[in-house]
This record gives sequence, structure tokens and C-alpha cells, in this order.
Amino acid sequence: MQFGVAGVLFIIGALFTEPMPNASWLAPSVVASVLYLFLGATMSAQIMQNIGLAHVPASQASIIMCTESLFAVTFSALFWGETIMWSSLVGFCADLRRRADVGNQADQTVAAPELTIQLRPWMVMGSPLP
Repeated sequence: MQFGVAGVLFIIGALFTEPMPNASWLAPSVVASVLYLFLGATMSAQIMQNIGLAHVPASQASIIMCTESLFAVTFSALFWGETIMWSSLVGFCADLRRRADVGNQADQTVAAPELTIQLRPWMVMGSPLP
């Protein structure tokens, strides 16, 4: 539902801010590229990631998910020759420092009170808003 609504809103925004496409986007190479990006790089990767994350503990899954941006920047620099700017290096350092702090806190056993979540009827999908 969320992707559908976002897609419709983006299309409406694009109609006002982007030029209309011409027929060149129907070229076989363009269609093949879009299909690869959708089926291979997006859908298949998300399915494999979700299946893989289901088989690891939550602590390892969170580390894997948090390091996606680090791997993306590293691979783009290694394979595509992109330049890593100072802002990226500062972000790396801040991110690694934050992860080290979180890791140190995770080693300590802390008793936490129970968390109770109460769903209101309007919070359930399909229910009318109050």
C-alpha cells in the first residue's frame, strides 16, 4: 500500500516538474535495463536479503543492515572510481564511532521494563480514521 501511494504521488509530482518522455525509452536496451534493475537488483536482492536475515540473530542482522551504506560507498569507489569526499570520511568515522558505542552497550545486560503496545482501531489498516 505504501509503495502504491508513494508511486502515485511521485508520478503526479513528475507530471509538473519533469519533461514528458519520448519514445526512445521503449528501445530494447532501455527496457532490458529497467527490467534488470527491477527484477535483478531490486526485487531479487530484497528477497534474498530478507531470507538471509531470517537465519541470523537479531544483533547480527542489525549490524548487516547498518553497514549497507558503508559497503555501497566502498564498492562504488572500488568498482566505479567514484571519489570519496571529506564529508563521506567524516560520516564513516561518526558511523563507526556510533556502532562502537552501541556494541559496548550491547555487551552489558540491562533489565528493561516491559513494553506494551496498544493498537487503536484506527491504526489497523482498512479501519476508518477517528
